[in-house]
Amino acid sequence: MATRETNSPSGTGLGMFEMRFGTEADRPAAAKMIRSRAAWMRERGMRWSSWDRDADVLAEQIGDTDWPVFVLTKDDQIVGMTTATFELPHLGWHENEIAEPSVFLQSTVTDPSFSGINLGMLIAYWALDYAAA
Repeated sequence: MATRETNSPSGTGLGMFEMRFGTEADRPAAAKMIRSRAAWMRERGMRWSSWDRDADVLAEQIGDTDWPVFVLTKDDQIVGMTTATFELPHLGWHENEIAEPSVFLQSTVTDPSFSGINLGMLIAYWALDYAAA
């Protein structure tokens, strides 16, 4: 399931979003979104410096075959991204949990201009469908 349209979170009236594999062409917009999120976090006294510092590194993973990075788009604008792998890291997981089929999300970030409408939850729900496919 490389591309999937999904309804916006309930009550937002924002219509449809699309979750798809990211491409190299998405990198500049993704880096800009990550930096916007870092600034949003800084303004609220949250830990932000690693997001700002590593924005280009994270964006460069998009389109790299070693990293299955997906982007969430709204009207062709990147509004979120995540890396979804079928391998769990061993740190923090019990061997029984590691043996279970799963999708592990990492480096998930959303556009702060959509703050409060649960785009992170939308990405997590997408992952459930992705895992089941």
